[in-house]
Amino acid sequence: MKKLKGAAKRILGGLQNRLSKQARFGQSKHEAKQAAKAAYLKEHGNLDGYNPAKVDGIFSIGTMETYRAAMQPFAEWCSAHNVKNAGQITEAHAAAYLREREGAGLSPWTVSRDLSAINKAMGFSLSKGEVGLRQRKKSEITRSREETANDRRRFSKYQEQITVAKACGCRRASITRITPNDCVRNSRGQVVGIRLVEKGGKERIAPVLNEYKDRVTSIVDKAQEATRPLFTAYDSHIDNHRFRAEYCAALLRQLEQEQARGKPWFGGDLSPQNYIHLSGRDKYCGDTPPRWSPPSAGPWDTTGWRSSFRTTTTRNSRPLIVWKTLAYDKPPEFSGIFGKVVFSMLSVPIWEKANLTLEEAAAYYGIGINKLRALTDTDHCPYVLWVGSKRLIKRKAFEKYLESLYSV
Repeated sequence: MKKLKGAAKRILGGLQNRLSKQARFGQSKHEAKQAAKAAYLKEHGNLDGYNPAKVDGIFSIGTMETYRAAMQPFAEWCSAHNVKNAGQITEAHAAAYLREREGAGLSPWTVSRDLSAINKAMGFSLSKGEVGLRQRKKSEITRSREETANDRRRFSKYQEQITVAKACGCRRASITRITPNDCVRNSRGQVVGIRLVEKGGKERIAPVLNEYKDRVTSIVDKAQEATRPLFTAYDSHIDNHRFRAEYCAALLRQLEQEQARGKPWFGGDLSPQNYIHLSGRDKYCGDTPPRWSPPSAGPWDTTGWRSSFRTTTTRNSRPLIVWKTLAYDKPPEFSGIFGKVVFSMLSVPIWEKANLTLEEAAAYYGIGINKLRALTDTDHCPYVLWVGSKRLIKRKAFEKYLESLYSV
Protein backbone atom coordinates (compact mmCIF):
# COMPACT_ATOMS: atom_id res chain seq x y z
CA MET A 1 0.00 0.00 0.00
CA LYS A 2 1.59 3.26 -1.13
CA LYS A 3 2.26 6.15 1.22
CA LEU A 4 0.07 9.20 0.88
CA LYS A 5 1.13 12.80 1.10
CA GLY A 6 -0.46 16.16 1.74
CA ALA A 7 -4.24 16.35 1.97
CA ALA A 8 -4.70 12.66 1.14
CA LYS A 9 -2.55 11.67 4.12
CA ARG A 10 -4.39 14.11 6.37
CA ILE A 11 -7.80 12.81 5.24
CA LEU A 12 -6.73 9.18 5.67
CA GLY A 13 -5.49 9.87 9.19
CA GLY A 14 -8.76 11.55 10.10
CA LEU A 15 -10.89 8.73 8.70
CA GLN A 16 -8.88 5.98 10.34
CA ASN A 17 -8.87 7.82 13.65
CA ARG A 18 -12.67 8.02 13.54
CA LEU A 19 -12.81 4.28 12.98
CA SER A 20 -10.33 3.48 15.78
CA LYS A 21 -12.44 5.40 18.27
CA GLN A 22 -15.29 2.98 17.57
CA ALA A 23 -13.39 -0.16 18.61
CA ARG A 24 -15.55 -2.42 20.76
CA PHE A 25 -13.44 -5.59 20.61
CA GLY A 26 -14.53 -8.31 23.00
CA GLN A 27 -17.97 -6.83 23.54
CA SER A 28 -21.23 -8.40 22.40
CA LYS A 29 -22.61 -6.93 19.20
CA HIS A 30 -25.93 -8.63 19.89
CA GLU A 31 -26.23 -6.86 23.26
CA ALA A 32 -25.33 -3.54 21.61
CA LYS A 33 -28.09 -4.07 19.02
CA GLN A 34 -30.60 -4.85 21.72
CA ALA A 35 -29.65 -1.70 23.62
CA ALA A 36 -29.89 0.40 20.44
CA LYS A 37 -33.31 -1.06 19.68
CA ALA A 38 -34.57 -0.30 23.19
CA ALA A 39 -33.24 3.26 22.99
CA TYR A 40 -34.91 3.84 19.61
CA LEU A 41 -38.20 2.46 20.90
CA LYS A 42 -38.04 4.69 23.97
CA GLU A 43 -37.33 7.80 21.87
CA HIS A 44 -39.83 7.17 19.05
CA GLY A 45 -42.48 5.03 20.71
CA ASN A 46 -42.35 2.48 17.87
CA LEU A 47 -39.83 0.80 15.56
CA ASP A 48 -40.93 2.53 12.34
CA GLY A 49 -37.78 3.49 10.47
CA TYR A 50 -35.51 1.53 12.80
CA ASN A 51 -32.49 -0.03 11.07
CA PRO A 52 -31.52 -3.24 12.92
CA ALA A 53 -28.20 -3.39 11.05
CA LYS A 54 -27.06 -0.02 12.38
CA VAL A 55 -25.22 -0.19 15.70
CA ASP A 56 -22.49 2.02 17.12
CA GLY A 57 -19.04 0.51 17.33
CA ILE A 58 -16.86 -2.00 15.48
CA PHE A 59 -16.74 -5.35 17.25
CA SER A 60 -14.36 -7.34 15.06
CA ILE A 61 -10.63 -6.77 14.64
CA GLY A 62 -10.90 -8.11 11.09
CA THR A 63 -13.69 -5.66 10.24
CA MET A 64 -11.63 -2.81 11.67
CA GLU A 65 -8.64 -3.73 9.50
CA THR A 66 -10.87 -4.08 6.42
CA TYR A 67 -12.54 -0.71 6.98
CA ARG A 68 -9.23 1.05 7.66
CA ALA A 69 -7.78 -0.33 4.42
CA ALA A 70 -10.87 0.81 2.49
CA MET A 71 -10.22 4.38 3.59
CA GLN A 72 -7.02 4.82 1.55
CA PRO A 73 -8.55 4.93 -1.96
CA PHE A 74 -11.39 7.06 -0.59
CA ALA A 75 -8.90 9.51 0.92
CA GLU A 76 -7.03 9.74 -2.39
CA TRP A 77 -10.29 10.37 -4.26
CA CYS A 78 -11.37 13.07 -1.80
CA SER A 79 -8.01 14.81 -2.08
CA ALA A 80 -8.30 14.81 -5.88
CA HIS A 81 -11.72 16.47 -5.50
CA ASN A 82 -10.47 19.40 -3.41
CA VAL A 83 -11.36 18.02 0.03
CA LYS A 84 -8.81 19.23 2.59
CA ASN A 85 -9.65 17.12 5.62
CA ALA A 86 -12.08 14.42 6.80
CA GLY A 87 -14.39 16.99 8.35
CA GLN A 88 -15.22 18.41 4.90
CA ILE A 89 -16.46 15.09 3.50
CA THR A 90 -20.19 15.15 2.71
CA GLU A 91 -22.70 12.49 1.74
CA ALA A 92 -22.52 13.83 -1.81
CA HIS A 93 -18.78 13.09 -1.90
CA ALA A 94 -19.38 9.55 -0.65
CA ALA A 95 -22.17 8.90 -3.16
CA ALA A 96 -20.10 10.18 -6.10
CA TYR A 97 -17.12 8.06 -5.03
CA LEU A 98 -19.20 4.89 -4.74
CA ARG A 99 -20.91 5.40 -8.10
CA GLU A 100 -17.50 5.93 -9.67
CA ARG A 101 -16.24 2.69 -8.09
CA GLU A 102 -19.21 0.78 -9.44
CA GLY A 103 -18.71 2.33 -12.88
CA ALA A 104 -15.08 1.17 -12.83
CA GLY A 105 -16.31 -2.42 -12.72
CA LEU A 106 -15.69 -3.24 -9.07
CA SER A 107 -17.87 -6.01 -7.70
CA PRO A 108 -21.08 -5.25 -5.80
CA TRP A 109 -19.48 -6.85 -2.71
CA THR A 110 -16.52 -4.44 -2.85
CA VAL A 111 -18.76 -1.41 -3.32
CA SER A 112 -21.00 -2.57 -0.45
CA ARG A 113 -17.96 -2.92 1.78
CA ASP A 114 -16.84 0.61 0.86
CA LEU A 115 -20.33 1.91 1.59
CA SER A 116 -20.35 0.29 5.03
CA ALA A 117 -16.84 1.56 5.82
CA ILE A 118 -17.68 5.15 4.85
CA ASN A 119 -20.97 5.08 6.76
CA LYS A 120 -19.14 3.85 9.85
CA ALA A 121 -16.29 6.35 9.59
CA MET A 122 -18.45 9.39 8.82
CA GLY A 123 -21.61 8.49 10.73
CA PHE A 124 -23.66 8.52 7.51
CA SER A 125 -26.73 6.35 6.90
CA LEU A 126 -26.46 6.00 3.14
CA SER A 127 -28.12 3.04 1.46
CA LYS A 128 -27.57 1.55 -1.99
CA GLY A 129 -30.94 2.88 -3.10
CA GLU A 130 -30.15 6.44 -2.02
CA VAL A 131 -26.77 6.38 -3.74
CA GLY A 132 -28.13 4.77 -6.90
CA LEU A 133 -26.11 1.57 -6.72
CA ARG A 134 -27.42 -1.67 -8.13
CA GLN A 135 -28.29 -4.54 -5.82
CA ARG A 136 -26.15 -7.63 -5.63
CA LYS A 137 -27.62 -10.66 -7.46
CA LYS A 138 -27.53 -14.22 -6.20
CA SER A 139 -25.95 -15.30 -9.48
CA GLU A 140 -22.95 -13.09 -8.65
CA ILE A 141 -22.28 -14.81 -5.32
CA THR A 142 -19.72 -17.45 -6.21
CA ARG A 143 -17.48 -17.70 -3.16
CA SER A 144 -17.52 -21.29 -1.80
CA ARG A 145 -20.54 -22.07 -3.96
CA GLU A 146 -19.11 -23.64 -7.10
CA GLU A 147 -15.99 -25.75 -7.48
CA THR A 148 -12.94 -23.81 -8.61
CA ALA A 149 -9.52 -24.79 -9.90
CA ASN A 150 -8.10 -24.25 -6.41
CA ASP A 151 -10.59 -26.75 -4.97
CA ARG A 152 -9.05 -29.42 -7.20
CA ARG A 153 -5.53 -28.73 -5.93
CA ARG A 154 -4.24 -31.07 -3.24
CA PHE A 155 -2.22 -28.51 -1.21
CA SER A 156 0.02 -31.35 0.05
CA LYS A 157 2.10 -28.99 2.17
CA TYR A 158 -0.98 -27.90 4.14
CA GLN A 159 -2.82 -31.19 4.71
CA GLU A 160 -2.48 -30.98 8.50
CA GLN A 161 -3.84 -27.41 8.54
CA ILE A 162 -6.75 -28.52 6.37
CA THR A 163 -7.44 -31.44 8.71
CA VAL A 164 -7.66 -29.12 11.74
CA ALA A 165 -9.84 -26.64 9.84
CA LYS A 166 -12.27 -29.38 8.81
CA ALA A 167 -12.24 -30.88 12.30
CA CYS A 168 -13.27 -27.77 14.22
CA GLY A 169 -14.66 -25.28 11.65
CA CYS A 170 -12.26 -22.50 12.67
CA ARG A 171 -11.70 -19.32 10.71
CA ARG A 172 -8.67 -18.90 8.47
CA ALA A 173 -6.89 -16.56 10.88
CA SER A 174 -7.15 -19.10 13.71
CA ILE A 175 -5.14 -21.80 11.94
CA THR A 176 -1.80 -20.13 12.69
CA ARG A 177 -2.79 -19.23 16.27
CA ILE A 178 -3.80 -22.61 17.69
CA THR A 179 -1.30 -23.96 20.24
CA PRO A 180 -1.19 -27.34 22.03
CA ASN A 181 -2.43 -25.60 25.18
CA ASP A 182 -5.60 -24.64 23.31
CA CYS A 183 -6.53 -28.29 22.83
CA VAL A 184 -9.12 -29.98 25.06
CA ARG A 185 -8.48 -33.67 25.77
CA ASN A 186 -10.69 -36.39 27.12
CA SER A 187 -9.71 -39.08 29.64
CA ARG A 188 -8.27 -41.17 26.80
CA GLY A 189 -5.97 -38.37 25.66
CA GLN A 190 -7.89 -37.59 22.48
CA VAL A 191 -8.24 -33.96 21.38
CA VAL A 192 -12.01 -33.36 21.52
CA GLY A 193 -12.19 -29.55 21.39
CA ILE A 194 -10.08 -26.56 20.43
CA ARG A 195 -10.14 -23.16 22.10
CA LEU A 196 -10.49 -20.42 19.50
CA VAL A 197 -10.31 -16.64 19.86
CA GLU A 198 -12.01 -15.24 16.79
CA LYS A 199 -14.20 -12.32 15.69
CA GLY A 200 -14.35 -9.55 18.25
CA GLY A 201 -11.88 -11.35 20.50
CA LYS A 202 -14.56 -13.80 21.64
CA GLU A 203 -13.45 -17.15 23.00
CA ARG A 204 -15.15 -20.46 22.34
CA ILE A 205 -14.35 -24.14 22.53
CA ALA A 206 -15.06 -25.67 19.11
CA PRO A 207 -16.01 -29.37 19.33
CA VAL A 208 -13.81 -31.61 17.18
CA LEU A 209 -15.88 -33.89 14.95
CA ASN A 210 -15.77 -37.50 16.16
CA GLU A 211 -14.28 -38.73 12.89
CA TYR A 212 -11.34 -36.32 13.21
CA LYS A 213 -10.41 -36.80 16.89
CA ASP A 214 -7.61 -39.33 16.30
CA ARG A 215 -6.14 -37.42 13.36
CA VAL A 216 -6.09 -34.10 15.22
CA THR A 217 -4.60 -35.80 18.29
CA SER A 218 -1.71 -37.20 16.22
CA ILE A 219 -1.02 -33.72 14.82
CA VAL A 220 -1.00 -32.08 18.26
CA ASP A 221 1.12 -34.87 19.77
CA LYS A 222 3.98 -33.95 17.43
CA ALA A 223 4.22 -30.44 18.92
CA GLN A 224 7.38 -29.69 20.85
CA GLU A 225 6.27 -26.59 22.77
CA ALA A 226 3.00 -25.96 24.59
CA THR A 227 2.68 -22.28 23.74
CA ARG A 228 4.00 -22.25 20.18
CA PRO A 229 1.41 -22.33 17.35
CA LEU A 230 1.02 -25.69 15.63
CA PHE A 231 1.36 -24.06 12.21
CA THR A 232 3.18 -21.03 10.83
CA ALA A 233 1.55 -20.79 7.39
CA TYR A 234 -1.71 -21.49 5.53
CA ASP A 235 -2.10 -21.02 1.77
CA SER A 236 -4.46 -18.15 0.96
CA HIS A 237 -5.86 -20.09 -2.02
CA ILE A 238 -7.40 -22.74 0.24
CA ASP A 239 -11.16 -22.26 0.50
CA ASN A 240 -11.39 -22.35 4.29
CA HIS A 241 -14.87 -20.79 4.16
CA ARG A 242 -16.14 -23.99 2.52
CA PHE A 243 -14.64 -26.09 5.33
CA ARG A 244 -16.65 -24.06 7.87
CA ALA A 245 -19.91 -24.76 6.02
CA GLU A 246 -19.07 -28.45 5.73
CA TYR A 247 -18.19 -28.58 9.44
CA CYS A 248 -21.59 -27.15 10.44
CA ALA A 249 -23.41 -29.67 8.28
CA ALA A 250 -21.27 -32.57 9.54
CA LEU A 251 -21.71 -31.58 13.19
CA LEU A 252 -25.47 -31.39 12.77
CA ARG A 253 -25.53 -34.85 11.17
CA GLN A 254 -23.32 -36.22 13.95
CA LEU A 255 -25.62 -34.91 16.68
CA GLU A 256 -28.72 -36.24 14.92
CA GLN A 257 -27.15 -39.68 14.55
CA GLU A 258 -26.04 -39.74 18.20
CA GLN A 259 -29.53 -38.74 19.28
CA ALA A 260 -31.19 -41.37 17.08
CA ARG A 261 -28.91 -44.10 18.45
CA GLY A 262 -29.36 -43.03 22.07
CA LYS A 263 -25.69 -42.14 22.45
CA PRO A 264 -24.21 -39.13 24.29
CA TRP A 265 -23.70 -36.05 22.14
CA PHE A 266 -20.17 -35.10 21.07
CA GLY A 267 -19.13 -38.70 21.65
CA GLY A 268 -19.72 -38.14 25.37
CA ASP A 269 -16.60 -35.97 25.59
CA LEU A 270 -18.16 -32.52 26.00
CA SER A 271 -21.15 -31.33 28.00
CA PRO A 272 -24.03 -30.20 25.75
CA GLN A 273 -24.92 -27.78 28.55
CA ASN A 274 -22.02 -25.60 27.43
CA TYR A 275 -23.08 -25.44 23.79
CA ILE A 276 -26.82 -25.60 23.20
CA HIS A 277 -28.20 -22.11 23.60
CA LEU A 278 -31.49 -21.38 21.89
CA SER A 279 -33.22 -18.01 21.96
CA GLY A 280 -36.04 -16.09 20.32
CA ARG A 281 -38.51 -18.18 18.38
CA ASP A 282 -36.25 -21.22 18.75
CA LYS A 283 -36.13 -21.07 22.55
CA TYR A 284 -39.15 -23.34 22.77
CA CYS A 285 -39.59 -25.76 19.89
CA GLY A 286 -43.27 -26.59 20.15
CA ASP A 287 -45.70 -25.82 22.93
CA THR A 288 -43.38 -26.76 25.79
CA PRO A 289 -39.70 -26.21 26.46
CA PRO A 290 -37.29 -29.08 25.74
CA ARG A 291 -36.76 -31.22 28.83
CA TRP A 292 -33.03 -31.01 29.51
CA SER A 293 -31.69 -33.90 31.62
CA PRO A 294 -28.55 -33.48 33.73
CA PRO A 295 -25.34 -34.61 31.98
CA SER A 296 -24.96 -37.52 34.41
CA ALA A 297 -28.22 -39.00 33.13
CA GLY A 298 -26.70 -39.78 29.75
CA PRO A 299 -28.14 -38.44 26.46
CA TRP A 300 -30.39 -35.48 27.03
CA ASP A 301 -34.08 -35.63 26.23
CA THR A 302 -34.08 -33.17 23.33
CA THR A 303 -37.69 -33.48 22.18
CA GLY A 304 -38.27 -30.78 19.61
CA TRP A 305 -34.63 -29.72 19.51
CA ARG A 306 -34.04 -30.88 15.98
CA SER A 307 -36.75 -28.63 14.61
CA SER A 308 -34.86 -25.64 15.90
CA PHE A 309 -32.23 -26.10 13.22
CA ARG A 310 -32.60 -24.99 9.65
CA THR A 311 -32.23 -27.42 6.76
CA THR A 312 -29.02 -27.29 4.77
CA THR A 313 -29.30 -26.12 1.17
CA THR A 314 -26.95 -27.84 -1.26
CA ARG A 315 -25.62 -27.31 -4.72
CA ASN A 316 -23.42 -29.95 -6.38
CA SER A 317 -23.55 -31.86 -3.06
CA ARG A 318 -21.89 -28.94 -1.28
CA PRO A 319 -23.55 -27.38 1.79
CA LEU A 320 -24.35 -23.73 1.22
CA ILE A 321 -26.39 -22.50 4.15
CA VAL A 322 -26.53 -23.96 7.62
CA TRP A 323 -28.47 -22.00 10.21
CA LYS A 324 -26.43 -21.31 13.35
CA THR A 325 -26.14 -24.70 15.01
CA LEU A 326 -24.29 -24.41 18.27
CA ALA A 327 -23.52 -21.32 20.32
CA TYR A 328 -20.83 -21.56 22.98
CA ASP A 329 -22.49 -20.62 26.25
CA LYS A 330 -20.12 -21.05 29.19
CA PRO A 331 -16.50 -22.19 29.35
CA PRO A 332 -15.76 -25.56 30.89
CA GLU A 333 -12.60 -26.35 32.75
CA PHE A 334 -10.43 -28.68 30.77
CA SER A 335 -7.01 -30.29 30.92
CA GLY A 336 -4.59 -29.66 28.10
CA ILE A 337 -1.53 -31.85 27.55
CA PHE A 338 0.61 -29.34 29.42
CA GLY A 339 -1.66 -28.75 32.41
CA LYS A 340 -5.06 -27.60 33.52
CA VAL A 341 -6.38 -24.34 32.15
CA VAL A 342 -9.53 -22.43 33.06
CA PHE A 343 -10.77 -19.87 30.53
CA SER A 344 -12.76 -16.82 31.56
CA MET A 345 -15.48 -15.27 29.39
CA LEU A 346 -15.21 -11.86 31.03
CA SER A 347 -15.22 -9.16 28.34
CA VAL A 348 -12.98 -6.15 28.91
CA PRO A 349 -13.16 -3.17 26.49
CA ILE A 350 -9.89 -2.78 24.61
CA TRP A 351 -9.32 0.74 25.95
CA GLU A 352 -9.48 -0.63 29.50
CA LYS A 353 -7.11 -3.55 28.99
CA ALA A 354 -3.72 -3.29 30.68
CA ASN A 355 -2.02 -5.31 27.91
CA LEU A 356 -2.86 -5.71 24.23
CA THR A 357 -2.04 -8.42 21.70
CA LEU A 358 -0.33 -7.32 18.49
CA GLU A 359 -3.62 -7.61 16.60
CA GLU A 360 -5.48 -5.51 19.17
CA ALA A 361 -2.70 -2.91 19.28
CA ALA A 362 -2.59 -2.68 15.47
CA ALA A 363 -6.32 -2.00 15.31
CA TYR A 364 -6.31 0.35 18.30
CA TYR A 365 -3.30 2.51 17.37
CA GLY A 366 -3.50 2.26 13.58
CA ILE A 367 0.05 0.92 13.35
CA GLY A 368 0.81 -2.18 11.28
CA ILE A 369 1.64 -5.46 12.99
CA ASN A 370 5.08 -5.66 11.33
CA LYS A 371 5.92 -2.16 12.54
CA LEU A 372 4.76 -3.07 16.06
CA ARG A 373 7.00 -6.14 16.00
CA ALA A 374 9.95 -3.98 14.94
CA LEU A 375 9.24 -1.48 17.74
CA THR A 376 9.04 -4.23 20.34
CA ASP A 377 11.94 -6.48 19.33
CA THR A 378 14.60 -4.73 21.42
CA ASP A 379 15.83 -6.30 24.64
CA HIS A 380 14.27 -4.96 27.85
CA CYS A 381 11.67 -2.98 25.90
CA PRO A 382 9.78 -0.99 28.58
CA TYR A 383 6.33 -1.39 26.99
CA VAL A 384 6.41 -5.14 26.22
CA LEU A 385 5.32 -8.00 28.46
CA TRP A 386 6.27 -11.53 27.44
CA VAL A 387 3.97 -14.35 28.56
CA GLY A 388 6.00 -17.36 27.50
CA SER A 389 6.49 -16.74 23.79
CA LYS A 390 3.42 -14.51 23.55
CA ARG A 391 4.14 -10.80 23.11
CA LEU A 392 1.81 -8.31 24.79
CA ILE A 393 2.04 -4.53 24.65
CA LYS A 394 1.59 -2.55 27.86
CA ARG A 395 -1.07 -0.11 26.76
CA LYS A 396 -0.35 2.84 29.06
CA ALA A 397 3.43 2.61 28.69
CA PHE A 398 3.14 2.39 24.89
CA GLU A 399 0.78 5.36 24.75
CA LYS A 400 3.27 7.39 26.77
CA TYR A 401 6.02 6.34 24.36
CA LEU A 402 3.95 7.33 21.31
CA GLU A 403 3.23 10.77 22.79
CA SER A 404 6.94 11.57 22.61
CA LEU A 405 7.24 10.68 18.91
CA TYR A 406 6.61 12.64 15.76
CA SER A 407 6.51 9.59 13.47
CA VAL A 408 7.10 5.85 13.58
